[in-house]
Amino acid sequence: MDDTITGIILAGGKSSRFGQDKALLPIGNRTAIAITAELMCTLFPRVLISSRNESDYAFLHLPVIPDFYREAGPLAGLHAALTHSTTAQILLISCDLPLMNRTMIERLLASPAEHRIVVARAGGHLQFFPGRYDRGLLPLLQRMLDRHAASPAKSRDLSLHALLQQTDGLVLDAEQLPFFRKELYYNINTPAEYDRILRLAAALQLENGGEEL
Repeated sequence: MDDTITGIILAGGKSSRFGQDKALLPIGNRTAIAITAELMCTLFPRVLISSRNESDYAFLHLPVIPDFYREAGPLAGLHAALTHSTTAQILLISCDLPLMNRTMIERLLASPAEHRIVVARAGGHLQFFPGRYDRGLLPLLQRMLDRHAASPAKSRDLSLHALLQQTDGLVLDAEQLPFFRKELYYNINTPAEYDRILRLAAALQLENGGEEL
């Protein structure tokens, strides 16, 4: 268990494409966020939830931290996570990756410490969650968020892609890792994606002799 990194679960999204809070969707006998929380708690002694809705996740018995900036997307969650962290780095994961595993996260954690961002590329896209982020990003995040607050119309500049372009980051080619499976990065944005994850989770449970993910 790594006590030099804080684990943060990002659960602040509006789930607009899905129509309800995807963090609370059932997968087997647990919710999506509960699966993620259990994984994170096996890796880090301190795990926090970044969300605007503290009461929704009280059943997890983990501290909930709110954003300082409203309507500013994932960067606001990252800013809040780094601000509340007592460690130099955090591992940030979204609440809707129930098929993610410990091995992939440990590979991100094992990357050289000098990089302020460590993420992966899979399926032809940058995968910012899970990702390792350094507290040294806070001044840059502050400037980006302040600019957005002053001129919200320039929202394209308020993205994790824009952040990565402005700092020292490492992008791992996840598909070249021997343990890679494409379903690690399956997330829940639509009902069809949720159905796919339910089928895969059920199949994995059978493979594991009936044990839950």
